[in-house]
Amino acid sequence: MPDRDDALVFEETRPRLLGLAYRILGSRADTEDAVQDTFLKWRKADRDKIETPAAWLTTICTRRCLDLLRSAHKSRVDYVGAWLPEPIHTPIDDGTENTLSLASSLTTAFLLMLERLTPKEWAAYLLHDIFDVSYAEVAETLDIRESTCR
Repeated sequence: MPDRDDALVFEETRPRLLGLAYRILGSRADTEDAVQDTFLKWRKADRDKIETPAAWLTTICTRRCLDLLRSAHKSRVDYVGAWLPEPIHTPIDDGTENTLSLASSLTTAFLLMLERLTPKEWAAYLLHDIFDVSYAEVAETLDIRESTCR
């Protein structure tokens, strides 16, 4: 039964992880890979020692995205032209939560601006401004000083 509860905890956090990973990576395939890798680490982790599962999952997912972003950046070095994330179709619902989510969606111009940031700067911005994570938590997640996050 504990495995079922752990899977439920992950499934409750999955939509947030998907949103975070997509905003960092800009690719649906990479997003799904990062979230799946996060799930695999979650399954192997000693969950009795994890105080806040959502924060732990966010940290692991963010770090995996940064790893993927670094490796993707190396492959884009040879690409001629601007790199833009692939568009993703999301259903629009009139609910308040979906309206807020739509309002916080990133536009192409915003993505171009974000592309100029380093992967850690990008992740710090998204975690704080989009997902309302405190600077202290962002610093811990990215393993950098809090003042650097600001």
